Amino acid sequence: MNELTGSAAVGGLDYTRLMGTKKSSTRDDRSILEVRINLGRVRRLRQILVALLGTYSALFILNIWTSGPEVLLVLAVTICVLMLAWIPLKQHEPATAANIIIAVTAVSLALIMWQGSGLRSSAMFSYPGLLIFCLMVGNQRLFIVSYVGVLIYMVFLVYATHQGWRTGSEQPSSWLTLLEFLVIISAITLLIRLLAGDLFNLLQRLEADRLQARSSHRKAEHMAMHDKLTGLPNRRSAKPLINEAVLASRKSGGSAALVFIDIDDFKAINDTHGHNAGDTVLRTISERIVTRLRKIDTLIRFAGDEFLLLLPHIDQRDEISGLLNRLCEYINEPMEIEGIELTVAVSMGVVVVPDDGTDFNALVAEADRAMYRAKAAGKNQYRFAESR
Repeated sequence: MNELTGSAAVGGLDYTRLMGTKKSSTRDDRSILEVRINLGRVRRLRQILVALLGTYSALFILNIWTSGPEVLLVLAVTICVLMLAWIPLKQHEPATAANIIIAVTAVSLALIMWQGSGLRSSAMFSYPGLLIFCLMVGNQRLFIVSYVGVLIYMVFLVYATHQGWRTGSEQPSSWLTLLEFLVIISAITLLIRLLAGDLFNLLQRLEADRLQARSSHRKAEHMAMHDKLTGLPNRRSAKPLINEAVLASRKSGGSAALVFIDIDDFKAINDTHGHNAGDTVLRTISERIVTRLRKIDTLIRFAGDEFLLLLPHIDQRDEISGLLNRLCEYINEPMEIEGIELTVAVSMGVVVVPDDGTDFNALVAEADRAMYRAKAAGKNQYRFAESR
């Protein structure tokens, strides 16, 4: 049998807005996802920035009575520079804001350790959090640079203490103590990297599965609304498309035409030349009609050898007649199918919206009756509804 259901979009009436296409919807999905991810990062960085500003402000207050002016100066400068990160965040540039936050935090921690207790400073506990933050913003290079920078600074801090370049509040650390800290920091860094890597991989797989499921769902919807053989919108699509044309004509005060098309003697073609030849005729007829339509027009495969042609924004009967005359001439041109030359004709019935009605079922039934009057008059022609 000639196939009745299928895929691919053809025709007008802004059909892509109604049904969409697989490729464009996939690109849209990814674009929307990127926008959402960017907005999520901006929102999260704002929260982190508020938390950091609050933390440094609290430290500044607590150190007023316990620390020297050097520490207070470092904390004050850190707070001021961190405020600059608000600028790229307002411009939705999370990468720039993240770089500012990481750089300022790293420098302030280093200065606090330098002026405070060195390796035994409580600031040491902040470095794992800094490394986690680097991974959170998705910057692998920054993560590695931060890790290496921490190790180098720890070595330099102990060396500077032994050389007398700094006089911290702690007892000088031995090189063995330094080695212990290096091992601990490296182990924590490796653990962070492994856990973060597993988390990111899981999130990527979940997102890929979600996109695949959504793509499959849209593909199934697309196939359900299209004809497999011709790629045209199918019978299921007819009602929403025609109802939208009716609504548009009401709003604009204009008219639209609905044409019921039936291939003359199609059963004889199937019986004589086989169903493969019949399928080729259906494809060829639909292609010929579509190439002669305006961009806003829509051709629908309504049944086996029946089509509905929707012509929105067409007010003059002469304009409709001219288009249908051209279609008949083009369809009548000989076609070669499996080495056999065939001449195929169609009969058409025409109704005009809103003159002949606005109800979908009534319009199709009236166009069908007009089409049968065209067949009765000798086929290969069209007739308007009797109300015209």
